[in-house]
Amino acid sequence: MGKFLPWGIFHVAWGIFFEPSDNRAQLWLIGLHLSHWHSGKDLVNTSQLQTKDARRKMQVVQKLVYLSTTVVLLVQLGRSNKFASQLYHQASRKNLHRNIVLSPASTNLALGSVYFGMKHCKELQAVMEQVAHGDIFLDDVTMVNRIFVDRDVPLLSGYQKKTAEINKWNADRVHFGDPQGASDAINDFIRLTTNHKMDNLFHHTRIKKNTKMVVANSAHFHGKWASVFSISNTRKRPFYQGNGFDIPVDTMETFGTFLWGESSDLDAEVVEVPYQNNQLSMLILMPRDSEKGLPELSNLINNTDLMKVARNLEQRMIHLLLPKFRVHSRIALESILKPLGVRSLFMNPNLIGLTGEKDKSYKINTMLHSSFIEISEFDSQSEKIEFKGRGEPIQFWANRPFIFAVKNPNHIYFIGHVAVPKVT
Repeated sequence: MGKFLPWGIFHVAWGIFFEPSDNRAQLWLIGLHLSHWHSGKDLVNTSQLQTKDARRKMQVVQKLVYLSTTVVLLVQLGRSNKFASQLYHQASRKNLHRNIVLSPASTNLALGSVYFGMKHCKELQAVMEQVAHGDIFLDDVTMVNRIFVDRDVPLLSGYQKKTAEINKWNADRVHFGDPQGASDAINDFIRLTTNHKMDNLFHHTRIKKNTKMVVANSAHFHGKWASVFSISNTRKRPFYQGNGFDIPVDTMETFGTFLWGESSDLDAEVVEVPYQNNQLSMLILMPRDSEKGLPELSNLINNTDLMKVARNLEQRMIHLLLPKFRVHSRIALESILKPLGVRSLFMNPNLIGLTGEKDKSYKINTMLHSSFIEISEFDSQSEKIEFKGRGEPIQFWANRPFIFAVKNPNHIYFIGHVAVPKVT
């Protein structure tokens, strides 16, 4: 397999710097595959080289390739993680009074499913760079995405195969002339693929006379914490709303070593709480200025790379108090993508790669996104947890509106805010 290494790096570099947007994502995928990026093993069997000097030189080459590829990927991830904070900023602008959540990772799937059928769409380039990097699917996160097209719209078999390989589900045909039947078919797909966790995503009133294509996109998460929150520690504690009033909410409590820090750029205190197996973690960002609060933090977070924020955190003994909450949001993605410059697919896109038709254009009428996240003890332990260390731990009490993000080292899966914690 070592002979593929130069070609893998070539595809990565060429795809990033020289290829037009409609070819770039495919070369990126090929490059990462041929480079065996995730294998963690030597890409060349150096033991087969005949001399010690040759083996040493090959090992040096491998290290240089690893470092150069790492730099390239970090640059790309920085760009796409800023896209996640931009998505949140646009979604939050008119929703600061209520809880919201959306999934940047799932949104990338939605855009990617259209992107692979488009020609010459530079505005989606940055998004597709994240979609193509590594495996975005995780067992703990349910993400579902499908394009639904009217029954008289042609579909290329090559497009169907490509989207099924990358996106798990290919496009499906429905009869938009029957709005109720079409919405029932879309909702049945979402319901079955999420094990009935997401229901009634699509209402038939969204289907108009000229509707030819819609995208249904959904994400769901309720993870188990690495650190135990005992049910006995959970009790009603005050949560201070932005209007100056406080309400009692169910608040979990634990003591432990967590990544913690303060961001001067965001004027916020930050803690990172890992989930089981340390595959995912939740960043919680709480504004330090209670008067400026969530509106100011929502503005400051725009165009911020949250991965960089996380890298600046340090291990500290923390007394953590976190309200239980459940957030479910439905968002028409076009309403937040258009201000970010993603417009053509909702207006007059060139979808020749999807339909094969050169002289006819089918716009995406709507791209409906639904996200659900629940935060609770997720454990039946009833023994009370008490601090048994030395000195005083740092108290992180999320007792006013805050922003949260669920991530792994590569992707931001969910981002949103809690204005008023609710569990129903």
